[in-house]
Amino acid sequence: MLRNLRIGWRLSLGFGLVIALLLVVAVSGYQGAGTLSDAMAEVERQSTIAAESQEAILALTNMRRFAYNVAVEIDTPERYRSFMNQVREQRQLFRQQLARISELESDRTQRDEIARWVRIQGEYEGVVDGNFADIENGTLLTPQDVNVAYQQARGLMQPVEDGLRAYVVNGLEAAATIQTQSALQVQQTRNTTIAIGLAAVLLGLVAAVVLGRSVSVPVSGITQLLGTIAKNRDLTVEVPVAGRDEVATMAEALNSLLETLRGALTSFGEAADQVEQRAGEVKTRASGNRERAV
Repeated sequence: MLRNLRIGWRLSLGFGLVIALLLVVAVSGYQGAGTLSDAMAEVERQSTIAAESQEAILALTNMRRFAYNVAVEIDTPERYRSFMNQVREQRQLFRQQLARISELESDRTQRDEIARWVRIQGEYEGVVDGNFADIENGTLLTPQDVNVAYQQARGLMQPVEDGLRAYVVNGLEAAATIQTQSALQVQQTRNTTIAIGLAAVLLGLVAAVVLGRSVSVPVSGITQLLGTIAKNRDLTVEVPVAGRDEVATMAEALNSLLETLRGALTSFGEAADQVEQRAGEVKTRASGNRERAV
């Protein structure tokens, strides 16, 4: 089949094969890089969510701590009012953290759960603000009274805190799992790319050998045949013609040349025979003339 292709087409075919194999290697590497990039982005997202969730837990803890300080300092209006303001600051921060987490979260169910936490936070703020109002108007007079009043608020936020802590743990576990899977995938992609690269090199070498031999073997055969013709001076030999490439064209041209040489030698031989014949006739006539002269 290759002998029916021009040498230029064969070289183009070999070059195209090498390019195709290199493209396969490049595509494999690109897909692996894209997969790794996606995985690392997901790890980053999960890690960020976990960090934001821990900040939310910290704000929630501070809310409780400052609310406890309000109860402790109930006899000192200046101090408990300062702690009330800190409670309000921390719950505002808590709301902001929940908003950031919701923006980062891609799971619809989890976003709905975060929205539920925000609603509970609103209920919590209403209860705490009521407690603060009772402190201001003198309904709650002792730390024990305040702590009892806080029970409803604590009951509201405890499930939220538990949910947040579980959310952090799940997020960190998910990030660790994705990271482990990414490492395995990177290893597999690297092995695949190396295997394809080696296959490309081997196929390229095979193609080079096959294409090279498709040209070198016929040319070598013609060279040996011409050497034999020169050595034996045998112009009756014909160069075998196979295929339709440049080597076949050269073989046909050599056969035409050999045929022309054979024709020329035949003509030379006939001319030599004629010369020899005439020389014989001349010699015979000369002998006859000498005899008659005697």
